[in-house]
Amino acid sequence: LSYAVQDGDTLGNIASLFRSSWKDILDLNPRVANPDFIKPGWILFIPMGVAGPSNKKVRGLPIIIAASISVAMLLLCVLTIILCLKRRSTLPSVEAPAHKMEKIPSNTSIAALESRFYPSMRINEIDPFQTERPVIFSLRAIEDATSNFDEKRKIGEGGYGSVYLGFIGTHEIAVKKMKASKSKEFFAELKVLCKIHHINVVELIGYAAGDDHLYLVYEYVQNGSLSEHLHDPLLKGHQPLSWTARTQIAMDSARGIEYIHDHTKTCYVHRDIKTSNILLDNGLRAKVSPCKTHQFSGMSAQIFHLFDYLLFNRLQISAWSSSFSVVMKMNVWQLVWLERQATFHQNQFLSFT
Repeated sequence: LSYAVQDGDTLGNIASLFRSSWKDILDLNPRVANPDFIKPGWILFIPMGVAGPSNKKVRGLPIIIAASISVAMLLLCVLTIILCLKRRSTLPSVEAPAHKMEKIPSNTSIAALESRFYPSMRINEIDPFQTERPVIFSLRAIEDATSNFDEKRKIGEGGYGSVYLGFIGTHEIAVKKMKASKSKEFFAELKVLCKIHHINVVELIGYAAGDDHLYLVYEYVQNGSLSEHLHDPLLKGHQPLSWTARTQIAMDSARGIEYIHDHTKTCYVHRDIKTSNILLDNGLRAKVSPCKTHQFSGMSAQIFHLFDYLLFNRLQISAWSSSFSVVMKMNVWQLVWLERQATFHQNQFLSFT
């Protein structure tokens, strides 16, 4: 150890300071001829071999410094990793291949909806037909599925917008295209459909948004509506429904409506039960289209039993029950009428022969 001599220093003082002896200091500094005379500014070498409390402290200091630096570096690395992961989770995902679900919000409305309904969903690619949760499609995937909304793919149209037949892989879908001005209806329908999952209710697969339009993606029900099968079915390429098929349709429809009314966490009611909103699949099994499902609180839009509302200030389930009974009467009596017509024409033919 080297030491610069200060004013008033003596070899004895310096030796006491470093827990050494003045003789050992002289041995290391042969130029000091007179131990009683040392000049301020001289550099003296101090022996380090003598044990003492101060020497132990001096020898332990580098270890403490090294340990402190190591801990600081470790904490810095951990903090850097955390910041990188957090930043990565907030960045938009790289676009997935066509026909896959993409977690890329199309606009601020979808981003807000995602944060509200799916704050924990952070999957880049999943099979939209294997999950009960609606997925967000990119506009590109929707356009590819519908051949860029080809008019030949249009299967329905109304005040809400148009419905197109689409294909995602080997799966058929129905895409409801709504104007951006219908965002209130879009969000209301999406909020309800996210909570309804039943084999007799048309399932929402996902949704998407563009600059001018909003899109809801449903499963496609191949055999059209019950209305098409009841009114001039032969002209629309359908065979008249048998008693067995009509009974099954009635049971399926009742199960779907019962689920919406009684078995969802939030009570909902279907505000538009009619034959055109009951769809049939290839096996003539019925699925209720929940296009006008309403939360059972407050009042908005369509009222069937105005008297019930004015008297009790609430919507009555009986209103929709009566609508369902009308549908079922159409389902049953239409076949009775067909049979009577067939009997009448048969009797007429026999009378002429």
